[in-house]
Amino acid sequence: MHFSNPAPFVPGVEIIPHPTTAEAAIVAAEELVAGSGKIGARVKDATGFVLNRLQYALFHEATQLVDEGIATPEDIDAIVRSTFGFRLPFFGPFAIADMAGLDVYGYGYASLQGDFPERFATPQVLTDLLDRGRFGTKTGGGFRAIDPERIPELVAYRNRAYAKMKDLLDELGPSPFDEPGEGSRI
Repeated sequence: MHFSNPAPFVPGVEIIPHPTTAEAAIVAAEELVAGSGKIGARVKDATGFVLNRLQYALFHEATQLVDEGIATPEDIDAIVRSTFGFRLPFFGPFAIADMAGLDVYGYGYASLQGDFPERFATPQVLTDLLDRGRFGTKTGGGFRAIDPERIPELVAYRNRAYAKMKDLLDELGPSPFDEPGEGSRI
């Protein structure tokens, strides 16, 4: 099991069985994680697991933006926290892409490829979905399937979740990193 720090507070746990791990042991681990009130996800054993690969990919691109003089660490943190990071407690990257529209993501990749062809090559799985006319929730599914009848329910959930997140952030106020006068250390 791969917990994320600080483990008492972060609910997600990667459950990473080895190919020789008995199914009963995997199920026991999943039950232990669920019984402790955490959210388990069974993933294959690979370098970095899922959490670290995603986290480091974001961090790598953030450092590229700083190195290129595009934005400061403070500005990047503000953008991540207040845009796609704001949505991440409720939806993962595939659900977010489906709601935005996979055709929109296709256009975004095409734009980024002009200057960064290697860093932002369109993923084949996205191209395949677009070729099949699967543009996300607007067509009943893309990466994630949803009954078109349930889209209004999804939109209502999204709106409630985002409003509550905004209320929580307002209640907590800025973090000590974000108080006036705090500057970059680089």
